[in-house]
Formats: sequence, structure tokens, C-alpha cells
Amino acid sequence: MKEKFNKQLAKNPFFEDNKVPVSYSPSKCGRFTVDIYDYIESPSQFSDMIDALGMMEQDDEMVVNLQSGGGCLSTTDTILHALRKTKGQVHFIATGFNASAATILLLDAPSFELSEDFTALIHCGSIGDSGNLNEMRQSAAFHIARMEKLLRNTYAGFMSEKEIEDMLNGKDLLLDANEWCERHEQRNKWMQQEVEKFEKAAQKALKKPSKPRKPKVKGNTPPPQYDPSEVAFKGLEDAFDMTEEELIFMEQAKQPRQK
Repeated sequence: MKEKFNKQLAKNPFFEDNKVPVSYSPSKCGRFTVDIYDYIESPSQFSDMIDALGMMEQDDEMVVNLQSGGGCLSTTDTILHALRKTKGQVHFIATGFNASAATILLLDAPSFELSEDFTALIHCGSIGDSGNLNEMRQSAAFHIARMEKLLRNTYAGFMSEKEIEDMLNGKDLLLDANEWCERHEQRNKWMQQEVEKFEKAAQKALKKPSKPRKPKVKGNTPPPQYDPSEVAFKGLEDAFDMTEEELIFMEQAKQPRQK
């Protein structure tokens, strides 16, 4: 790792104003430090962080200092994708006020710690778009459905169904450090239950289906059907065992057919 990355990542001169700094401390294992102290905007703002996550090996570490008012969900998704793929160990330290997209990042943190004055704001997102009326109508419908799905999936288990509905209808939720940790533990239990449900359903689907039982015939069984060409009297004993209807049928069957 030291051979790949043994100095501070180079800065992009076009985005120096809001570029998220990433520093590297060479030691027994590589240790990265990332400071997210601004709004989450363009993915290029986090290109150094994403590159570092892709280079990290199992013994490497990254500490992310987080205090952000939120920002772009698409850029947040880019960061989350890199976090989920990295081989290294990532730890978040969240302090002060964190809102919106910043809480989505924190929820996906493999490990985290919070300051005493940590505050989280969870609220419904906003959409900015432009174009003609038809373009705006189509775009709004798409982004509303996408955002609702993302927020429901992100906060499932962390918030109740009613709280999620209220949030989507514009009600904000403020949490302190203790409340965040309690809900995070609740979410972990919920996720474990969902995994167990999925595993049980998968095991049930893999089992061989049992043989279907033969249906029971209710009531009297219908009389046997006879082929007239194959049936003939063998003697009086057979005749007396038959019902009157069967005898008449058999007698008629013996008579030659008229052409």
C-alpha cells in the first residue's frame, strides 16, 4: 500500500475551493483521514476519497470526520458505492450538526462515534429542475418516485413507518447522540430479523415438494364400466352376483346388432 500511496493525494486545481482533503499517514498499515466539513455537491469533490477507498487493502484504515449540512443524493450514492466495495476498515467520527445526505452516509458507516453535542436532522429532500412544462412534469415524477424509494429503504428499521410517512410529507426529525445510537441498535436488530426471514424463505424454496396425497372419494363409488364385447356369462354363479341392472345390460350386449 505504501508503494501505491505514500504521500498526500494531489489536489485538482479546478476544485480547490471545496475539494475534500485526504491525507495519508504511512505506518505499519496505511491510515487515511478524510474531512467532510462542507455540503456534499459534485462527485469530483470526493474523487480523492473514492480513489483511496479503491486502493485500500484489508490492513488499511480510513477515518472520516463528518460535519455536513447534507447535499446531493447522487453524489452521496457515489460515495456509498465506494464505501461498500472497499477492502479496508472505515470509521466515521460525526460531530456537531449533520443533516439530510450526511445522515445517509453515517447510517452506512461500518463503525462510528459521535460527539456529545452531535445533532442529526432527517427531512424530505428537495428537487431543483428546469425545462419546458412536459420535461419538468416527467422529471418531477421520476425523481419523486426515486427519492421516496431511497428514503424508505435508507431509514427502514431506523424510523417507524409513520415517521417515514410524516417525513415524506414534510415533517423534520431531530435526534441527539443518545437517540441516534438507540435507533441505530434498533435498526441492526431489524436488519438481522430481515436476514433471518430471507434465509428461512430460501431454505423453504430449496426443499423438495412433498408428494400430493390421493384425494379421498366421498359417497358411493360409481358402478364399474363394462365393455360389451369382452363380457359374457360364465355361469349361473356369476349371474346371481350381479344386480338386476347389470343383468339386463349384459343380456342386451349379447344380442347381435342389427345392421
